[in-house]
Amino acid sequence: MSEIIPDVMRVVEIAAPGGPEQLRLASRPTPKPGKGEVLVKVAAAGVNRPDVLQRRGVYPPPPGASEIPGLEIAGTVVAAGQGSTHLIGTRVCALVAGGGYAEYCVAPSGTCLPVPEVLRLTEAADSCASTRAISPFSVSIRAWSSSSESGPRSCFVTWVSGSCGLLEKKSSSSMCGIVDR
Repeated sequence: MSEIIPDVMRVVEIAAPGGPEQLRLASRPTPKPGKGEVLVKVAAAGVNRPDVLQRRGVYPPPPGASEIPGLEIAGTVVAAGQGSTHLIGTRVCALVAGGGYAEYCVAPSGTCLPVPEVLRLTEAADSCASTRAISPFSVSIRAWSSSSESGPRSCFVTWVSGSCGLLEKKSSSSMCGIVDR
């Protein structure tokens, strides 16, 4: 069963530089993924410092990026451009150049990480930037999620703190079964 994607979506835009009262709901055309991109139906978006600075008017989006704030998203891939169709239906978190405060957001498929079933999408959206900050862990998630090996696995987690730690602990638990506290 295929997702019906609307032509117009709701977004949270910045009406004018300032505080949170400057955020408002608006309508925009739903973006379409190009080659190597996916369209994510956003379930949650992280709020981080660049989003706040953009809202205040002191951190413009990069050239060519959406002026809609939101750099961290989590949701389900509902459409894909050439080379990324294998991700349709996958729960992902992703870093994007903007546009995350919307019902749908385009993300480069290379920035998408699969979200383990043990994580809520709200947790994944908040953890995405932290996970990308420690790229060896994001590589290990990809390796585990694509592994065809069956049977018992071992995980060794050296530290756990913050959103990064939460993601690592929950992911390791789902992949290995037991993670020592």
